Amino acid sequence: MKQNYIGATREQEEYIGKFIEENSELTGLNTILYNDINTLKENMEKLENDLGDLNVLRKNMMTSIEILPEENCMLKKEVDDKSAKQHRDEVAVNIETRSRKSNKHPKSLTPTECTSNYNKSDKSIVDKKKTVSKY
Repeated sequence: MKQNYIGATREQEEYIGKFIEENSELTGLNTILYNDINTLKENMEKLENDLGDLNVLRKNMMTSIEILPEENCMLKKEVDDKSAKQHRDEVAVNIETRSRKSNKHPKSLTPTECTSNYNKSDKSIVDKKKTVSKY
C-alpha cells in the first residue's frame, strides 16, 4: 500500500515506503519492548513495596533482639530464684527427715522435755558408774 507524502519527491516516497517495510518488524518489536518495560516498571514497584515491608520486619526483629537479653536476664533470675527456693526446700526436708530418724536432736524441746531428758541421761550415767564399780 503506497502512501503519498506531501512535499516528498517520488524517490523520497519510495525510500520512506521501503524503510517502513523493512522496519515493520522493528515496530512490532518496539511495541513488545514497550509492554515489557511497563511490566518491569510494575514489578519494580512491587519489589520496592516488598523491600519496604522487609525493612519494617527487620526493624521489628532488631527491636526484638534488643529486648531478648532483658527478657533472658529476667527469666534467668526467675530460674535462679526457683532453684534457690527448691534448694532451701530440699534442705528443710532433709533436716526434718534427719530429725525424725534420730530423736537425739529434736527440732525444738519444751523446758519440761529438756529437764526430763537431762534427768534421764543423768541417771544412766549413775547407773553405768554403779555397774562399773560392782565389777
